[in-house]
Amino acid sequence: MTSIGKQTDMAWLQHQPARARIPEDVWRKVRAFRRAIAPGAAQMNALQDVHQLAVDVVHKKGIGQQRAIARLVALITPTAIVTAGAGTVAWAWPEPRGPILESDNPGQRQDCIVVRYAQVERVGRSTRVLNYAWSFEGPDHAMARVLQRDPSSDLGAVLWEAHTAFMAADADSVLDHFIEARTFYLSAGNGLFVCKGISAKDAKGERFLYARAETWIAAGMARSDQQPLAPATDSVDTTGNMLFELALNGAKTEVRDE
Repeated sequence: MTSIGKQTDMAWLQHQPARARIPEDVWRKVRAFRRAIAPGAAQMNALQDVHQLAVDVVHKKGIGQQRAIARLVALITPTAIVTAGAGTVAWAWPEPRGPILESDNPGQRQDCIVVRYAQVERVGRSTRVLNYAWSFEGPDHAMARVLQRDPSSDLGAVLWEAHTAFMAADADSVLDHFIEARTFYLSAGNGLFVCKGISAKDAKGERFLYARAETWIAAGMARSDQQPLAPATDSVDTTGNMLFELALNGAKTEVRDE
């Protein structure tokens, strides 16, 4: 856990010192969740025809589009959640991973769960495809804090809410936090993830941005200045749209003429 996460936890533990350690039964639940989502994540990574179904969704209309959406949903759910709009379709799913960041700080080198996503967009007669990136990293310690501080939490739902909050956030605000290395907060479950922005490169050297949780605080723990990122007022100004454009500039897409 990083310094911000430690400071947040220590401040709260002054009020509840008995909750300093995460109980072993909570760790067991985190490990069980990782095992439960692993097969679905592996299946998502092995799919071959998901992009073509997504292309059908964004280019077809009426009944044809409805059938394409149904086929896509049947193929990738319940592992992934599908969202579709005018000329665009995206899907996201959780994936357990080992440590991502290279650091001398052990708190940075943690097993984690990432939310991976893909997006397909119609542009005239062409299609832009954003291949798999991730939007959010929840280190196991942060995920354990969720269950410790709110035992009724559904980790899958909490991860989806963090992903949605990050992608819907105002892009200018997010970039300001990234550039200035400032902590930001994402609404998730009955509380907030305390996050830092990470600029990363994939195995091909292509750059993308994502949110990394340092801890999770229940709503009752949050100070008045710990407010979640506000959503953009226009879909063009969202972080999700900004990341899509960033990916295009970095050639992390395929452009297909239909």
